[in-house]
Amino acid sequence: MSPDTAISLALATSPTANTDPLASSTHMPPARFFEDGTALNRLLLEAPYLARCSDDKTATRVRPREYALRYPYMQVNRPGMVSWLVFDLDHANALAWDDAGLPAPNLMVRNRKSGHSQLFYAVPSVCTTENARAKPIQYMKAIYAAFAARLDADVDYHGGPVAKTPGHPWWETTEFHSHVYELGELASAVELTVKPWATGPKLDQVSHSRHCILFEQLRYFAYSIVNRERELGSFESFMRSLDAYAYNHNSFLKQGFSENLPLSSIRATVKSVGRWTWDRYTGDRRCHRGAMQLDGSLSLTERQSLAARRTHEL
Repeated sequence: MSPDTAISLALATSPTANTDPLASSTHMPPARFFEDGTALNRLLLEAPYLARCSDDKTATRVRPREYALRYPYMQVNRPGMVSWLVFDLDHANALAWDDAGLPAPNLMVRNRKSGHSQLFYAVPSVCTTENARAKPIQYMKAIYAAFAARLDADVDYHGGPVAKTPGHPWWETTEFHSHVYELGELASAVELTVKPWATGPKLDQVSHSRHCILFEQLRYFAYSIVNRERELGSFESFMRSLDAYAYNHNSFLKQGFSENLPLSSIRATVKSVGRWTWDRYTGDRRCHRGAMQLDGSLSLTERQSLAARRTHEL
């Protein structure tokens, strides 16, 4: 894909998409959906053959995927399979991925009125059925949570049941590249939250184990929000977020311990983690804010164009 075609996706007639009388509009999907090797073509091929779609987020209709493209919302992942990590941004910074030092998404689909957007990352398909292996699913979920925190995205969205349909005229669509990210590539750009180890009957024999669990959980949460708080918040709002997180995760009775941590221990842990993170944490040395070195004084349109151009130079 050339830089000149990366930003604007012109609506074009496809030889394989016929008119659906129940479609929400009469537009034809962009021709790039039917061009081998494009991100849009992968989205079409990985979508369910019979995809849920609608004029809103209710996903009330089911159509063959070529027809589903005509609706502003459609299902992009097959049931029991995740081929796209989709992040829902309820704010107007569509280039939050660059500000957070994250890899460029394959597709960015932006609401023309509100500026809110969805970012699509192509990944090798991960099976999520009951018979699937648990570790790849947990790994993918940890990556999703870490990216969502860095992007200030909706952590509960998880790409469904439907997403904004790329290329639909309701949205402004940017196609950056067609690279399929290995999960390890994405993981290398973030700090993954360490999950607490399995609760067993002998955990209380280690007297400080509750402190260790809370400390590990809290410090990774602090890492994920500190840059945003430095830029848009304050030390006080940062500490309030840590306080709330720590209190909400002081649920050790439910995990098999004899009691929760006392409030004095929680306060001490919050103070220690918060002060150190605010003063010293700079993030993973492999990534940095403004991964593409885009001039913050440029308009969003100019930054999008420059980001696409640099992506295709890589």
